[in-house]
Amino acid sequence: MLRSPLFSLTLLLAACGTATLDTSGSDTADTSGSDTADTAETGDSTDTQDTADSGDTADTADTGDTGLDPEWAHCPDASAYVGDAGWLGQLQVTRDAEYCALPNEARDLAGELAAKARMRVVAGTYPMPTEEGTYPFALPVCTIRADATAQPAMNGQGTTATDPKTYGSSTYTYEIGTQPMTTTGGVPWTLGQSIILAGPAGSAPNPLVLDGRVPDSTTGASATFTLYPNGTSVYDSSVMTFGPCDDPSWVVNTHTITFDGGEITIVADIGTDMIITAPSQMKRAYGTIDGVSFDVTDYFRLLYRPGHHHFTRDFAVVLDTPVGDVCAIEVLGTDGQASTTTATLSTASCDLTVLGTRSVTAESLSTN
Repeated sequence: MLRSPLFSLTLLLAACGTATLDTSGSDTADTSGSDTADTAETGDSTDTQDTADSGDTADTADTGDTGLDPEWAHCPDASAYVGDAGWLGQLQVTRDAEYCALPNEARDLAGELAAKARMRVVAGTYPMPTEEGTYPFALPVCTIRADATAQPAMNGQGTTATDPKTYGSSTYTYEIGTQPMTTTGGVPWTLGQSIILAGPAGSAPNPLVLDGRVPDSTTGASATFTLYPNGTSVYDSSVMTFGPCDDPSWVVNTHTITFDGGEITIVADIGTDMIITAPSQMKRAYGTIDGVSFDVTDYFRLLYRPGHHHFTRDFAVVLDTPVGDVCAIEVLGTDGQASTTTATLSTASCDLTVLGTRSVTAESLSTN
């Protein structure tokens, strides 16, 4: 059966926990397409939940916490939510609900550069429908991309298709939907959402907390978001699937490569998963090249393309300041299993066009 990336990732993330929400809005703590729903039938689109007034958009949601960094000043208010106060499900979103586009083994490093994006769900409490049907719906979200002119923003009302399923003593409410986005240049995009609410059969589902962390694997609840320009197939490798920007449960992998003219140390945090390639993020690259030191931590300048299950790993770093004609360093074929000299290293322009190669003399990997 053909399954979308959104469908496949929800199985990976199936289980977002019900951690206690700090309703004061203070910082708490810090979710690769997703397998929720062959079973997520959209139901009869004419069905409506008795309490669902589709025109109720704002006053049902908490105002949220606006004390974010200035880079998120363009985010909407929680009042941009579209839904209904009478819905029995609930998303509780903390001010830590920030997510980053995850690396994808189906892309190359240039594809990773193009797919870099960050997303926030605005803090607040948002009702969700629990009865089968299709409903007007939109979450207040905002994005950041390296190119501000290609930064999609909310553009009105979307929909969610609700499909509750009971297995034994538990009910799982699948919420599969999309909402329109647009760039400042008027280019239409789509934000896809796949949410599972979980709770005891016969009762309203437990609130689902979005706080930017890897979900708790014990509850069966989860939330996954994808972002893509209209006209792109949801199966395309260019689709951005959002997960944590970091998580304490991930393993820190440190690769050090010595090469003709310098040394580079690459730090990547990698999750664990036995079914699909685990979520991950490259966190830092530092070292020297041709006698000049560098230390890069900017998310948009750190590029990682995992091989299947991270067995092999390709990296690139775009330097904050070019060294001569070298704007980027590309490291391909590092070994995720042992400290062997398998990597190849190239210098590149800022768009990753290869300028030349450097011989690798040593390669090591440590984990903790």
